[in-house]
Parts: sequence; structure tokens; C-alpha cells
Amino acid sequence: IHDRYYLMAILPPHPLEWSGNSRIPKVALESSGIKTQDAAFFPEATVDLFFHFETIGTAEAPTPAGIAIYAGPKDPSTLQTHFYDLRPVMYSSLPNWMRWITFKLGWLLNAINSVVHIWWITLLILVVIVRIVLFPLAQKGITMNAQMMADQAKLKPEIAAIKEKHKDPNVQYQKTMKLYKEHGINPMAPMLGCLPVLFQLPILIAIFNLLGQEVKMQGATFLWIKDLSIPDQLVELPFTLPYFGSYFNLLPILMSITMV
Repeated sequence: IHDRYYLMAILPPHPLEWSGNSRIPKVALESSGIKTQDAAFFPEATVDLFFHFETIGTAEAPTPAGIAIYAGPKDPSTLQTHFYDLRPVMYSSLPNWMRWITFKLGWLLNAINSVVHIWWITLLILVVIVRIVLFPLAQKGITMNAQMMADQAKLKPEIAAIKEKHKDPNVQYQKTMKLYKEHGINPMAPMLGCLPVLFQLPILIAIFNLLGQEVKMQGATFLWIKDLSIPDQLVELPFTLPYFGSYFNLLPILMSITMV
């Protein structure tokens, strides 16, 4: 059972045969204060677990083999050292290769923080490192996009003339491809220009998942931000916007302005 930051797990001493089901009782939902419309997302439930394992002791007084319970933060180094490796509960929505990237970035994040001990400086250094690593790809994408726009502008009058002279779409296509070939332009250039951006996405998605589950950042502050592990939530709104929530977040706006 786990949420963004914490985990409770039953840990048998070795792999056991077990079965069971988990549901939430309706009476618990009614007494929890959850809104009626939200309670529909939680099926009525009870918890039943059945373990089948060897016992130790005498035949007259058997003693069950020990079962431990882990209850604590979803910290990779901690989860790796307790019984079985419990790291699979982290970033479970990502494919394995992206989870590997996320764990490596998490190691880097904590290594930086072990030196500077201030989370906002840690995040700043991490962003600078990631930007330096991704700079060649970003620069390549910008260069390819600029070249593509220049080529399109150069050929625009001739392409317009082809469309004006030939009404058959097949003839237009053939003439346009011939024009590209004469000028040494790859017709797939617009698609190729997207590749550098696509190669950056796994890193950015990994960072998003990492920072959204970094338990050690809970309560770390910076300027008006009360908790660096969640959106900045500058102002609470009197209403809830779909996809945006009930808070006004300033950081995305600042990021967009600085990018422009």
C-alpha cells in the first residue's frame, strides 16, 4: 500500500504462496468524509490475505515463520536494503528503461544534496547539469528547424507555381519531390527536426517523476514556495479548474516567459 512518498508492505522471509483480495468497506467510505461523487472511485472492500508457508517449532506447538512489515519512505536506498528489493513500487507507471534513467537521476540529485544541503540549490545544479548534457540535442533541433524554415521560404514561390499550374495532386507531388531533389532538400526534414526534441523527452519525463516522488524534499522551501516537492501553489483559487486544480501556480508562467 503506497502513495507518492510512503509505503507499507508485508515482507515474508522468503517467497511464499499467498492469495487474497483487497477492497474498501462502504462504511469506511461513509465515515471518511470523502465526497459522495468521489466515493464512486472506491469499490466497497474488505481485506483478506491467506499465507501458506512452512512453520518452525515442534509439531505440538508450531510457530509461523516471521513476517516483517516495512512502513516508511519510498527511498530507493532504503527499499533496496530491506528484505526483497522494493524499488519496483517506485515510478511504476514508467517502462523499465525510463525507470532506470529516473533512478540514476535520483542518485545524482541526492549526491548533489549531500554536498550543498540546500534543496533549491540542489535543484538548480541538477537543472544546469541536465541542460548542459542536453544542449547538443537542443542546439541540433534549433539548427534543423531554422534550416527547414529557410528551405521552405526559398521554395515557397516555386511550390505555389506548381500548384497553380498543375491541378492533379499526383502531378503536384511528383513535381514538388523533383524540386526538393534539385535543391538537395530532404522532404523528411520537418519530421527529422523533431527527433532531437523527442530524444530529450525521456529525460524530462524522468525528472518530472523523480521530483514528484522525492520524499526528502517535503517541506523544503524557496521564496514563496512552501514545499518544493509539489507545485508552487502561489494562491488558492475559490474554484477548481479542470486539469489545473484549485491553485494558481506562478512557476509555469515564469518558465514560459523566460523560454520566450
